[in-house]
Amino acid sequence: MTNATLRALRENFLGNSPSWYKNTIIAFLVLNPLLLMAFDSFITG
Repeated sequence: MTNATLRALRENFLGNSPSWYKNTIIAFLVLNPLLLMAFDSFITG
């Protein structure tokens, strides 16, 4: 992907919400499957 495409995806993700909120959601989306593989679904829930 080009830099313009990546920037457009980042700016359009979750609309006008603050960047700290967008980063938090992305972090949870990345960490959740990793924690699910490492631990039980009870822990990740």
